[in-house]
Amino acid sequence: MIILSSRKGYTLVEVLISMVVLGIALVSVAMVFAQSTFMMVDIRQKAVAAECVQDEIEAIRSMSYADILLLNGTAFVAPAPPGIARFKNPVGAITVDNPLGLNNIRRVTVTVGWTSSSGAAMSRSLATLVTKSGIDKQ
Repeated sequence: MIILSSRKGYTLVEVLISMVVLGIALVSVAMVFAQSTFMMVDIRQKAVAAECVQDEIEAIRSMSYADILLLNGTAFVAPAPPGIARFKNPVGAITVDNPLGLNNIRRVTVTVGWTSSSGAAMSRSLATLVTKSGIDKQ
């Protein structure tokens, strides 16, 4: 019988421990990628919502003052802006109010709401002031 004086190679326990450590590291990396994917989707949705709200505000600013007064309580769900149509449960609303109590100025607020990919309720709002005589007049 030959007895080896020097050990060569790894024992089964060493191999198993290294596999467990490597497995934990790989699972951690996979979780980071999954979380970053969810965050990227949410960020993209917020950017699209902000763009849609801005587009709606720009369309409203080109309207006459009389037409703007008729917008209060308007919802834009069915013919939603193109970017919002991809969202889950999209809703939009336009409110016109008079925070300053003046007859010739109104605040118009456009709000878009949706359910994010993680199930959270999300919304974006933008407000602008419009005057009876126009943007560039006193």
